Amino acid sequence: TLYLRYELIDYVQKIIDVSDFLAEVNPETNKLISKTFLYNNYLDYAKEYFKRAFEYTDQDAELYYLSGLYYLKKNEISDAKNSFKKALSLNDNYIPAKIRLEELG
Repeated sequence: TLYLRYELIDYVQKIIDVSDFLAEVNPETNKLISKTFLYNNYLDYAKEYFKRAFEYTDQDAELYYLSGLYYLKKNEISDAKNSFKKALSLNDNYIPAKIRLEELG
């Protein structure tokens, strides 16, 4: 996040260049990259790394929660709700997803 905030794009690119290797060592790599892009409003890049993260696992409540936030930013409310519901189906005590669903009604 700091690299993006301070526009140190060369560092960001270096991380992205080795992201496939890093993901082999730590499967959460793509989730962390997507989260960083999401929170910095690089939504197209966030979407790409969400796809990559879901290739490693579809059993991660936080990943579904984050994808729900992505859909909210895109104003795709139905998809956001589905993502938050999926997060809760994996972890029924995932409070951030509960809160978002309540807010969405």
